[in-house]
Amino acid sequence: MSAPSPVRPALAPALDGPTVDGPTAAEDWAVPWRPVLGGLAALAWFAGTSTVPRATQAGVLVVVAVALAVVLLAREGRARAVAAVTALLTLFLSIPVSRIPDGRELLLLVAAGAAVLGGVAVLGASRRGLPRGTGLLVLLVAVLAAATAVGGHEGGLLTLALVAVAGVPVFLVTGSLDARGRRDVALVVVGLAVGQALLALAEPFVVPQHLWAPAQLGSSGQPVALTNELVGSIERSQGTLGHPLPLGLLLVVALALTTRHLTAHPRALRLAVQGVLLGGIVVAGARSSLVMAVVVLVLLSGRLTPARLVTAMSAAVAGLVALMVSSADLALRLGEIEASGSWQHRLGAVRSVERLLLRQDPRDVLLGNGYGSTSEVIGEGLLQNDGFAAVDNQFVLLLSQGGLVALVLLLALLATAAFRGEATALPALLCVGATLVVFDVLLWPGATVVLGTVLGLALTAGATDRQAAP
Repeated sequence: MSAPSPVRPALAPALDGPTVDGPTAAEDWAVPWRPVLGGLAALAWFAGTSTVPRATQAGVLVVVAVALAVVLLAREGRARAVAAVTALLTLFLSIPVSRIPDGRELLLLVAAGAAVLGGVAVLGASRRGLPRGTGLLVLLVAVLAAATAVGGHEGGLLTLALVAVAGVPVFLVTGSLDARGRRDVALVVVGLAVGQALLALAEPFVVPQHLWAPAQLGSSGQPVALTNELVGSIERSQGTLGHPLPLGLLLVVALALTTRHLTAHPRALRLAVQGVLLGGIVVAGARSSLVMAVVVLVLLSGRLTPARLVTAMSAAVAGLVALMVSSADLALRLGEIEASGSWQHRLGAVRSVERLLLRQDPRDVLLGNGYGSTSEVIGEGLLQNDGFAAVDNQFVLLLSQGGLVALVLLLALLATAAFRGEATALPALLCVGATLVVFDVLLWPGATVVLGTVLGLALTAGATDRQAAP
């Protein structure tokens, strides 16, 4: 273990000084202001230039160039890694490259810049050791690439390459960091999420149309409004991520991270940050993310003490009594939920598992049909065909794309993170795992970069600096 760094004033930038295995008491207060503020400035730039392609491209070049300069010139390894992860998060969270109409040039620029930056950062991080689970992740990408190539889906290969660039480098770099470096990355995620939440809160009132692209298009190519069922009368916010569900994933993951990485800060600050994130989830209309947020705040915001468990159970009983009192309204509401397209669509995904296992050739069952094959598989009647283009269940979609082999690899990666990973990352990991059941995370670079970061926070390169959860 290296010598601890000198005690620094509270809120000092946490980017210099010798590397240590864990944060000191003063560093518990420290916030990595430079990457956080840099990421927020880039987010504001990209939000403001969403209709000015050349300005957006210039912003991408600046973000990549500045991050590369830090990675190549900074003397301290932690600063290099955090700068690279911040830039990758900023690019994929600020620009929904797979959703922009006529945005191929911007897509290639972001993909190339992220690949160069990620590659350089990974080469530096590899000298400190790669995270546990790296082999599983590499095999998962290789299986999907092979299935896609055999299926002849060139567009699928491009999508897979973009998703890999978004998720793999942040996993490898974050997973190579010590406890203090991982805390810095977690706070960067929280800072970017707060920026997205503030943008989402303002979006229904100050943004004439969704940034970059609407979440849904009708048969005639016109935008179709997604009504917010949590608030009503307003459209669902999507920030700069191109859809409300990736935004909901980012915000609930950030909220989960606050329960482990803002514990040394004033309670008022932590509650203010959590309130902004919750507000963002509500205006995004992300019901599953809201449920996860409540679970995190009630059960995982501290030690699961007997008093906390009794409180949670009392709240559940009180809620059940209230529902029983209004049983007529409850029955009506349950009927509406059961008949809703969202519920039936996701139930249809679960029912597709039997068809995928029993009605395909053994090769397709084992290795899948590849990225870009979803429309064909739907046409064959193996996936639900209810008018929605998405499966909305990553596990079922992966069974279709990469077969049982890819599905087992992903489950093994998640299990390793849950049972052998850092305890401080467990709340965020549970939110990611729950989201995989209701959303095709690995089709969205903005969601994949969040998944890769959380896995990196959980699966560290060594066990010498493991932290117990608060």
